[in-house]
Amino acid sequence: MRLNYAILVFCLALASCGSRKPMPVTVEPFYDANTRQIAVGKFSTGLGTTDKASLLKTIAAMKEEWSELTPEAMYVAAIRLYDFRLKDDAVYWFYSAQYRARLVKGLVDPGKIRAVGNPATALLQAHEAFLTQAGKYINNYAFDHIEKLLATVAQVQAEGARMPLLKQLYPNISFIEESKWQKVNYTTSAVCSDFIQSVRTNADKIRAQRKAKKLDGRF
Repeated sequence: MRLNYAILVFCLALASCGSRKPMPVTVEPFYDANTRQIAVGKFSTGLGTTDKASLLKTIAAMKEEWSELTPEAMYVAAIRLYDFRLKDDAVYWFYSAQYRARLVKGLVDPGKIRAVGNPATALLQAHEAFLTQAGKYINNYAFDHIEKLLATVAQVQAEGARMPLLKQLYPNISFIEESKWQKVNYTTSAVCSDFIQSVRTNADKIRAQRKAKKLDGRF
């Protein structure tokens, strides 16, 4: 959910030969498309399945444990859904992962993140890598269907009001005081509002630029 319109246009302009199977994403130690190695917790095996029905069963199980999902697990879910050409579902999981990753970034104790060996640094870098690598494919598909995208982001925003169990998910990471968490979540939610407004305002420009670059229908 990038706010800056110039950055948004840059992401939309990324060209590719089209979607592949699997999506070529590697974010160590969580995901490697080349080896199909997945390490995002209890759902790793299910996410690595080659059977569509099994994947959907895993996705449904993940949804039941929504507050206990890490952003990296959600990003991998998005990637695997895209691999199976379940692209609308992929968009939902991708933007849900973005929301939660942004929330994690806002809650990490800034006074400790620069410490040598701090696990938060590597985690945030991994989240950014997922966003960049998977976003090249999923965002380009999403912006082919702007109204559907905006509805999805609104859903993600509504669901984001429920705080995840971050201390349970990341016991080795130092977070700010819990009394400040909700304020950070409000800020994260506001990013969604700004994104929706920006895309609505610039929808015609986005469509025109995509058409000029022949991006429509390529992802």
